Amino acid sequence: MVVLDETANEILHKSGWQAEVTVYATRTGKQFVKKIFGKKTNITGDFSVYELIRFQRSFQAKAKKIGIPIVPSKRFVKLQTGASHDSYIEIQRYIPQTFREVILGSKKQTDIHAYFHQFFAMYKKVWESGFLISLDPVIDNFGIDHDGTLRFFDYFPPFQTFTDSTYYVWPKPPEVFEKYFIQRYYSSVQAKVIYAQLLRVCVNTPLFSREHLLYFIHEYLGAEAVAHCTFHSKDIEKLLSNPTLQDVDNLRIIAGEMCLQGLCSSEDMNRIYALTHIPGDNSLPKIGDILEAAERLRRVISSSFSARKRLDNIFTSGTIPVEVKA
Repeated sequence: MVVLDETANEILHKSGWQAEVTVYATRTGKQFVKKIFGKKTNITGDFSVYELIRFQRSFQAKAKKIGIPIVPSKRFVKLQTGASHDSYIEIQRYIPQTFREVILGSKKQTDIHAYFHQFFAMYKKVWESGFLISLDPVIDNFGIDHDGTLRFFDYFPPFQTFTDSTYYVWPKPPEVFEKYFIQRYYSSVQAKVIYAQLLRVCVNTPLFSREHLLYFIHEYLGAEAVAHCTFHSKDIEKLLSNPTLQDVDNLRIIAGEMCLQGLCSSEDMNRIYALTHIPGDNSLPKIGDILEAAERLRRVISSSFSARKRLDNIFTSGTIPVEVKA
């Protein structure tokens, strides 16, 4: 077993969705991250610790093959933790700034345009590879390295396509929703997830508009990707009157775009995102939560004539600006 440097000092600890994460600093000033998987992810049954480690390593090799800047994991250490679950430690170099922190901390568009280009260039490479791997587009999974490179550092679960053309989705979702989750990670439908995640961050900064974000999606991922992200106002009325379990990203996009335009409060938007959150076990939100999110959006839209009128102007046929300086 690899023994970690006992002289390293703990400088940060946080509990993530899938792991316990601790940042250490050595006496020489180098910082590294220790992630402990298992207790939270309940590694039992179909996937053992050794299989997950193998998939992590395979993800790294595939990312390198298609030119995705990641933070490689240097060491994996299996832990014996009792009968209920196994665990393992993953060691990574520490990335000091997340993409979210850079977006929210920037004063000018020009300060962060380069990172948006890097972000979307990663997805273009992934899509052009036929989804050899898939990147979960949660913005906090990306960080800025010391040399200004945007890197993907949180690749658990290690989404990837296997040699038999099957897809890795972990934990395995309920069978009735398996096709939906495969589309969400391994097709152009992923554009909706990317857009919804960016909207939630960008409503907190005046530097980006809906047009800017759709410009990047169109420039790097194409017209089909934009079509997944845009709605006509009449389609929204139908969606809100009869939302399905597969509409979680649609509801998020509508709430995010309305918030970006000042038609929806950040409190309402965040509540809608919370109601449509997909749990760590890959089950979909309860239908009651989906209906509550849709009803909240309906109330916001119907609250004033101004909101309804401006909604028609926002949600058009999905045309993209001819030119956005980026």
